[in-house]
Amino acid sequence: MEQKVRTEECRVDGSKLMEELKKIIHEGNVQRVVIKSKAGRTLLDMPLVVGAVGVLLLPFWAGVAAIVGLANEYSLVIERVETPASTSH
Repeated sequence: MEQKVRTEECRVDGSKLMEELKKIIHEGNVQRVVIKSKAGRTLLDMPLVVGAVGVLLLPFWAGVAAIVGLANEYSLVIERVETPASTSH
């Protein structure tokens, strides 16, 4: 079964970064998250394992916590996996 990857990008305030990331990850089918500064510099590029929870995400959350104070606006680039079943009519 072939999987397609869809990429989306959104801007988010630094104060809402953790909240937005938690929401995105809980939505599921997220393969990778990239956090960029307002200038477009990549601050964190983290592949996520499907079904990863708890302890497996600790390095990710530690990385996010470390960059939250660096700027007040970020871009989130989210890669989502779409299977043929999720894109059917």
